[in-house]
Amino acid sequence: MKRSNLFIVAAIFILANLQVSSQNNSENIKSQALQEMKVGRYGEAIDLLNRYISAFPQRADGYNLRGLCNEKEVSTNMQFMIFAQQKN
Repeated sequence: MKRSNLFIVAAIFILANLQVSSQNNSENIKSQALQEMKVGRYGEAIDLLNRYISAFPQRADGYNLRGLCNEKEVSTNMQFMIFAQQKN
């Protein structure tokens, strides 16, 4: 009986550590996405945010940041197209 209890405790401990590790990794992904946004690399940020959303689909911040990236990317592309048309 004691072996099975020890096994259960060990399994719970391992699963808890895996969950904490996964959360830390996902927070790092979100931080990387924010850095990409700061330097204007919105496509790269969107890719990272997609990974973050996959890990935490219940969190609204990932969706919000991805939406901001999409808006910025479209705006940047529009500005580039306007600039290119003015050159011609």
